[in-house]
Amino acid sequence: MVGAVEVLGDADALERGIVDLWQDLSSRRSLRGPRGFEKFHATGFHATDDPIEVRNEFLNHLHDVPFRAYLYMTDRSSDHAGATETAKIGYLYESLLADLLLRFNSEDTLDCAIEENEALRKVFAIVSESARLRAMQKSGQQRVLPEMDVHIVKKTERMSIAIIDYVMIAVQRWACSGYSTNGADWQLRAFRDVEASISILYSLETGVVSSRKTPLH
Repeated sequence: MVGAVEVLGDADALERGIVDLWQDLSSRRSLRGPRGFEKFHATGFHATDDPIEVRNEFLNHLHDVPFRAYLYMTDRSSDHAGATETAKIGYLYESLLADLLLRFNSEDTLDCAIEENEALRKVFAIVSESARLRAMQKSGQQRVLPEMDVHIVKKTERMSIAIIDYVMIAVQRWACSGYSTNGADWQLRAFRDVEASISILYSLETGVVSSRKTPLH
C-alpha cells in the first residue's frame, strides 16, 4: 500500500502543529519508559512503533487537521504490477502520482515529500517522470501537467508525513481483517476513525473500495 496526503490550508501551520505535539509528548515524564518511546523521542511519530499513549494523542490531533488522503493498494495478485515487492510498490506509486497529476492539473507545481527508504531509492529516482508518462497515457492526449517537485526526506524533516502512516496502518489492518463489517471489531472502528479524511481508497484488483463520493459508512 502507498498513500499521499493533500494538505488543506496552511501546510506550514500543519507541520508546526505536529512538531509542537511531538515536542510536548517528548517532554512528558509520564511517557518515559514504554517500549517505543525512545525511538519516538529521537525520530518522531511512527504508526507501527509509537506507544499507545502517543498514538492516541496523535489520532486525537488528526481530528483537527484538515487533510485528504489518497491510498492505492494491492493484494499482490496483479501480475501487471510487477513480479517483485519493489516493482509492485513502484507501480503503486506511479499510478497514485499519475492520478494526482491529472486531478490537480490546474496547478503549476505539486510539492511531494516522500519518506526516505533505501530499498526504494531507485524507484523514487524515476517516479516523477514515470508518473508523468502514465498520466499522459491515461488521459489519451498531450496535455500540460503540473511540475512535480519530489523531495526525499527524513521523518524529522517533514513530520507531517506521519499522517499518511497512521491512515495507512488503519486501512491495512482493516483490510487484513477481511474488511470486517462487525462494529465490535477494533480494526473496523480504527478504519472508521480515519475514513472521513480518505478521498479515495483504490485496489488494483477490485477498483474503488471507498471514496468521499461513495463512503462505506
